[in-house]
Amino acid sequence: MKIRCMVGLIGCALLSASCAFPGVDLGDLPAAGPGTGDSSGAGGSHATEGGKAGATSGGTDASPGAIDVALGDYHGCAALSDGSVWCWGNNYGGMLGNGTETSSQPPVRVLGLSHPAVAVDAAYTDSCAQSSAGLLECWGSNLYGQLGDGTLIQRNQPVPSLGYPVQQVSLGEYHSCALLPDGKVQCWGEDSGGSVGDGDTAEFTGADAHPQPYTLPLTQTALQVSAGARNTCLLLSDHTVSCWGTNVTSDLCDSLNVKHLSPTPIVGVSDVTQVSSGYAHVCALHVDGGVTCWGFSDHDQLGDAEPGSAAICPDTSLVRRPPARVAGLHDVTQLAAGAYHTCALQADGTVWCWGNNRKGQLGDGTTTTHPTPTQVSSLGAAAVKLSASVSQSCAVLADGTLWCWGSAETPAYDAPVQTAPAQLHFN
Repeated sequence: MKIRCMVGLIGCALLSASCAFPGVDLGDLPAAGPGTGDSSGAGGSHATEGGKAGATSGGTDASPGAIDVALGDYHGCAALSDGSVWCWGNNYGGMLGNGTETSSQPPVRVLGLSHPAVAVDAAYTDSCAQSSAGLLECWGSNLYGQLGDGTLIQRNQPVPSLGYPVQQVSLGEYHSCALLPDGKVQCWGEDSGGSVGDGDTAEFTGADAHPQPYTLPLTQTALQVSAGARNTCLLLSDHTVSCWGTNVTSDLCDSLNVKHLSPTPIVGVSDVTQVSSGYAHVCALHVDGGVTCWGFSDHDQLGDAEPGSAAICPDTSLVRRPPARVAGLHDVTQLAAGAYHTCALQADGTVWCWGNNRKGQLGDGTTTTHPTPTQVSSLGAAAVKLSASVSQSCAVLADGTLWCWGSAETPAYDAPVQTAPAQLHFN
């Protein structure tokens, strides 16, 4: 659940939700304002219809390179420098955007985009592309109105979403949120657990579909929004974090299913430059390059806490922890919280992951779960963008190539398991 963010004149491309400002002093962080596109450049020519992948994806004159990547639960999408978008993996909800419901291991080109894309995001059964002007086009399942087109109709190809520009969009499991140019935040889609933030407590009934965007009544402007499974978090203009939904606030030790129906401050978490929401955990990147995580840690997705940090919640059969600094991380510039694992990009271009590794999603060549950050092997060049999902992780490298590891496998879709990074190709 990656988020794409364009703040002021600086484009911040982050993952599973996110906006970081490497090398910028906290006092110099820009306020939310009209965006001009991703920092790696806007899309090129208008996206045209094409076929499946099979050739080189590197950033050469003959072949467009990747500029962004986003992973949903069991599929992924990439924006290329020519403005096209390619998706791969499970397609039972039409989220690959090629007009079919046929799953594909090689990336297939999204058909019918009206604008060249500079950014993408993906969720459980839907995907979105964002133009340099901030316009959204989305496709996939629309059971709860999460595509933002005002309907509940599934779309196997892109349709306009919202109808006005946004700074950043973040797709949760069945709900979506957008940061607007004026710093306001809107959410729409499924509201089970309070994820939309409008006070609705419906639990998987017809009443929890919200196809129309809801504007949250914030007391200050937001810099970034990150949508998780049944939760949503905001990075606010004072560089604190507020969250709502289920089991993502700092009082999560109080009961098994703590719910907040409106933004609730995360106590003790400040000086934040990015927030990333996973399935039931959240991580925040600090201006000093350190990382704080909280929520469920049943698969070690929170990482080992620094000595003296908060302890695991007592008297519970499910492993949970309030906010605590992750041990062994420094100079982090981006975060990507997957469902049961987390990845971080350091300033030197290396990628480090921790948590569940059953499908090789930590990228260290094994399937061994690690509670401490472990370096992803064999990338070969510096990474510049990250994304993480249920059991897959991907990185865009500085040379424009896209590398992924783990698997998009589901009971209904047989995908290979890659315990080390493998390059994806586009044609």
